Amino acid sequence: MGKARNRIRRWAKRLAIGLGVLVLLVAVLFLVAQTPWAKRRIASVVERALGEQTGSQVRIGSLRGTLPFSLALDDVSFEDKDGVWLQVSASRRCRSGRSVRNCRGAR
Repeated sequence: MGKARNRIRRWAKRLAIGLGVLVLLVAVLFLVAQTPWAKRRIASVVERALGEQTGSQVRIGSLRGTLPFSLALDDVSFEDKDGVWLQVSASRRCRSGRSVRNCRGAR
């Protein structure tokens, strides 16, 4: 019975360490996503993906806010060979559960 109890304790310790590492990794990724460098990279990936989907040149001026809860995109434009066909100066998304009137935190 003692060997089984020790084995359970070892596995419980390994599981706790694994969960702790996972939580730490998620926290680090969240913090890195808030940096200007990461926001520029995310905007670049979104520009590329939207450009492929729409067949247009997509440009995002800046991405602001706390990702992924609230974000704002500034100066978004879609352009094809004939020129700009859609331009949005500012756009904001808030997490669900907030009314548009109370949406803040992205500025």
